[in-house]
Amino acid sequence: KWVLVKFIVGSKDCEIPPDYREDIYSCKSENQWNTNLASLPSNLTVGSLSECSFQKYDDNFKLVALDFVVKHAVIVTGLSAPSGYSQPSSVQDFVVQLRDLANQNVLVVSAKFQTNKLSSTSCLSTQKVENYLLPKGFYGTLVVHCPPIHGCLGIENTHYNMSNHPAIKFVPILRYGYEIGDETDLLGFPAKYFEILIPAMLHFQL
Repeated sequence: KWVLVKFIVGSKDCEIPPDYREDIYSCKSENQWNTNLASLPSNLTVGSLSECSFQKYDDNFKLVALDFVVKHAVIVTGLSAPSGYSQPSSVQDFVVQLRDLANQNVLVVSAKFQTNKLSSTSCLSTQKVENYLLPKGFYGTLVVHCPPIHGCLGIENTHYNMSNHPAIKFVPILRYGYEIGDETDLLGFPAKYFEILIPAMLHFQL
């Protein structure tokens, strides 16, 4: 005979029905949203900055990651990287990836950038990706494989509150690694508040 064993983590149950929670990992009601999603543009760019300054992370960083939770289902249409990597005289490739943290860090979509082809008219340069639906409750991360010579850059978040968006909630820490190509190296590293430097962003549609 089989015995089914269940256990509960926590001291009490959540009284908010799952469909009305901010995300599947919390017991906060999404009625705290003050934004009418229907009034927002159909195509949204998280972090459309026109004024920016770039700073370099620690020289030893090879990977930088920014985690997020989806609060309202979205379709990802593009990935963005800081345009401060732009170096017309030096061609370097680097990659920005969107990974599913709740599913063994599996790769969802990826975009390759070249430092000599980055936009110089805005803080972020964007590459289109195959459209991908992120359901409500999706727990993911944006991973930047930084240019090997240039190192990792971030945008100072002084003109826009990147975490203040009704569809996506960014976790206010950064994770980073020291080995190129090893995303698992990002887990368990000390946190750095991303309000200071932002390594990547994404485009999406509601």
